[in-house]
Amino acid sequence: MAQKPSRETTVHAARALRGLGVLLAAGLTTFVLWRLPQLSPSSDTRIESLAWVLAILLYLSAMASWRFPFSWSLRDALRSRRWELLTLLAVCLVGFVVRAWRLGDIPHTLGGDECNFGGDTLKALRGEYRNPFVTGIWGQPTMNFFCLSWSVRLLGRTAVALRLPWMLVGTLSLFAAFFLVRRLKGTRLALLTTALLATYHYHVHFSRLGTNNISDPLFGSLILLFFYRGLDGRKLLDWAIGGAICGAGLYFYTGARFFPILIAMIVGYMLVYDRLAFLRRHWMGLLIFLGAFLVAAAPMIQYALRHPNEFNARLNLVGVFQSGWIEREMAARKTGQIAILADQFRRAALAFNYYPEKTYHYALPQPFLDPLFGAIFLLGLGYAALRALGPRADRRIAPFVAWWLGVTLLAGTLTQPTPNSPRLLTLALPVCFFVALGMDRALTLAKDAFPRIPTRALLVCGWLCFSIISLKTYFVDFSPRNLYAGIHWLISTDIAPRMNELAPTHRIHFFGAPAMYWTSPTLRFLVPEAEGGDVLEPLKGPAPRDMVPEAGAAAFVFLEARLGELEQVKKTFPDGITETVTVNHDGRPVTVTLYRVSRAEEPGGAKP
Repeated sequence: MAQKPSRETTVHAARALRGLGVLLAAGLTTFVLWRLPQLSPSSDTRIESLAWVLAILLYLSAMASWRFPFSWSLRDALRSRRWELLTLLAVCLVGFVVRAWRLGDIPHTLGGDECNFGGDTLKALRGEYRNPFVTGIWGQPTMNFFCLSWSVRLLGRTAVALRLPWMLVGTLSLFAAFFLVRRLKGTRLALLTTALLATYHYHVHFSRLGTNNISDPLFGSLILLFFYRGLDGRKLLDWAIGGAICGAGLYFYTGARFFPILIAMIVGYMLVYDRLAFLRRHWMGLLIFLGAFLVAAAPMIQYALRHPNEFNARLNLVGVFQSGWIEREMAARKTGQIAILADQFRRAALAFNYYPEKTYHYALPQPFLDPLFGAIFLLGLGYAALRALGPRADRRIAPFVAWWLGVTLLAGTLTQPTPNSPRLLTLALPVCFFVALGMDRALTLAKDAFPRIPTRALLVCGWLCFSIISLKTYFVDFSPRNLYAGIHWLISTDIAPRMNELAPTHRIHFFGAPAMYWTSPTLRFLVPEAEGGDVLEPLKGPAPRDMVPEAGAAAFVFLEARLGELEQVKKTFPDGITETVTVNHDGRPVTVTLYRVSRAEEPGGAKP
């Protein structure tokens, strides 16, 4: 009878397989790093991409225990946590509905950033982008555009096609938020935080846009979830998954570059309290986390080293130091650098309570929280900051404090303008956690004074109040005003259907410069077949006759600021047809005038 292998033999075999997996992953990563610099922008990178994915999978497989049968049972989990899971599913269903309802209509405007993403996605579909390990427009990783391509391929050049993938990402971030908060602070706070996030208008808005900003809360939640699973259970696979997600985040949004810094902040915090005992317990896990991060992030790190200007394109444009903004402000304000940075920090820190956004990405004319829940947020943040410090610190609350502080400093204080909704969006989860914490602590104190107070019922009422205020803010007060993205993107969205109708037969002459151009991303994306161009200089006399092709037709499109030039067009082409398209911007009607001219029916090819 064959003798069963001893435990020692099994352990040695497992270590040998683990070492082999790590070596193979390192070999494949080295191959990818060797190959990528040799490729031209038009080179096919499918082999390198497959090798990269395989390297990550081999590294993760090497850290897995592969014990069968698993002790975890779905039936047992459903039996023991049935109501918790049903509540979570109900909350996430609400979150899905408020993100998916009228996705192509709300917001009504299809913004320029969305259409720039759409344009680069079309480049990926046409094969103009073939390398997912570089950056495209504004330093955005091209991996985004490959991941978006399935939606555009299925649904075409539509708002829904651009927004659908990110709506799903926004919904998935609710599940990730729940499991992170439950691990750190228990089920009650997890459900309340997730419910708040599900209906928070700030998170809802960016879940309904065709841009990648919404991926930040998802990546941040997953990275911290697996990092703390590694700290709690000391399982190698948890460390490896956390590191791999941290590295993979670099391929989706520039804001994900913050999360390695956040992990470093948490490790530093642990070292302050546990000193070397923390390293003695977790040095292996930290090394595995770092190894997984390097395997996943290696191609992008190489790209950053080889092409720093392209990698940091956005930061070079908006960084207070990189762009030279702070020197200009010092000269304009006649004050010092410290005072300006303090003002930047104050504006970023109070974006949820006092200062409205300075950009068009959301354009909400008020802070990101209403006064009531803004006050509760400050209560929760203050309590969390106090509990995270001191000799009896609550170390499970510290990650949210570090997340808020790090983003406020790096993305708020050190970039301009601030507050800026895309850069602060990653704080949506910590902010909802602090609101939940403030509500929970206030009711806990009230229960000490009034033992019969129905705490759970009041928490549900608090969430309902938050949801009503938040959803009303977004769907009733904000959306009908068409503030998002600005008036020129709104005009582009509204005239695009008429431009598509005219495109087969008319040449388009656009009178919008210098405020708006025919080459705007929204018109390029929504009206791809039209032959058109900008009339840059004002007409000083009658329009040239060649603006309308012989035996052809043309449409002259005038914004209000240049409508006076219509008379010059009519002097040359007096028999045209005038149409108007009226858009509603912040309760004010704005008219775009179309003047259609046809020479198709003129005898001899010339219209009198």
